[in-house]
Amino acid sequence: EGDREDTRAIENCYKLKLKRLFDHRLADIERTHNDKAHSLQQDYQFKLREADDARAVAVAQAAAEETDKLQRLTYTHLQASPNMRIRPQTSLQRGSTQSLR
Repeated sequence: EGDREDTRAIENCYKLKLKRLFDHRLADIERTHNDKAHSLQQDYQFKLREADDARAVAVAQAAAEETDKLQRLTYTHLQASPNMRIRPQTSLQRGSTQSLR
């Protein structure tokens, strides 16, 4: 009877040790998983910011190109219109506009 109790106590001790080892390993796995998930989330956020920055640059560049096109078209149109010719200012005209300022 005493040997059986000792055997059960030893078995219970091993079971408890195995459960602790299992719980410890499970906690390690969960911690590793959470760290990886956090790292992936940060990487994803960084790539989103990079994409937003690239999109903003592309939009600004396209807007600048369109503005440049419109300016060239307007200048060409004004040059082509006989009534709307752009005449260079003479030094007298430049002086008079500066004195009005």
